Amino acid sequence: MFRLSMFIGLLILVACGSDEPTGPSAAIESSSFFPLDDGHTISYQVDELIFSNEGNSIDTFSYQLQEVVVDQFKDETGSTVHIIDRFIRNGTSGGWTYNQSWQSMIANNRAIRIEDNLRFIKFRLPITPNDTWDGNALFDDTTPLKLGGETIDYYKNWQSVLSKNNLSVTINDVTYDNVYEVTLADYENNIEIRKAVELYAEGIGLISRSIEVMDTQCFDDCANQSWEEKAEKGHIYTQTIINI
Repeated sequence: MFRLSMFIGLLILVACGSDEPTGPSAAIESSSFFPLDDGHTISYQVDELIFSNEGNSIDTFSYQLQEVVVDQFKDETGSTVHIIDRFIRNGTSGGWTYNQSWQSMIANNRAIRIEDNLRFIKFRLPITPNDTWDGNALFDDTTPLKLGGETIDYYKNWQSVLSKNNLSVTINDVTYDNVYEVTLADYENNIEIRKAVELYAEGIGLISRSIEVMDTQCFDDCANQSWEEKAEKGHIYTQTIINI
């Protein structure tokens, strides 16, 4: 990541049409919302605020991320695992610098993505509107994570729901049709928030990810404050497609 002096703001998604699930209710047999063809490339804008030191420290990050499917291999179960190289750069131009490699696979009728050695179940196949599943079932999500030097119960109350389907979503003046919205977490009380949403477009894959994971011990004095104002630890993270 590259540290910037100013946070450039969260990108705005404009979703057109009804907020209610629409379109056919039949299951989607294809894995086209999770494409893993060799050479498949997507670039994103990433913006992040990290809160620490009881909210007295706020680090801002802004960079571009590119993911490229570069190779594949068979694991011990015979499933095909696809290697995704991740590159980053500061700003909107210049060369890409290799950052790390993640993995993705379709196995046991599940679309699985391995991020920082954690196996997430992104979909169950066939994709069925309003489906609900434990997206974190393949790892111990009760283990606290380190974020900005602080320990936080990051995955508390996460539960994946294929909450909306057949959406039309516009990002950076480009409209994506037949988009599925997966709600990964939707939990909030006075001292903690866990909200996370991913959008997937047919034939493209992930086009947007937004995460809010924050804790605070500020009660009455912060009753009218936003989470960005009262957070003592955690982060706000957005990742949105810039081209395919």
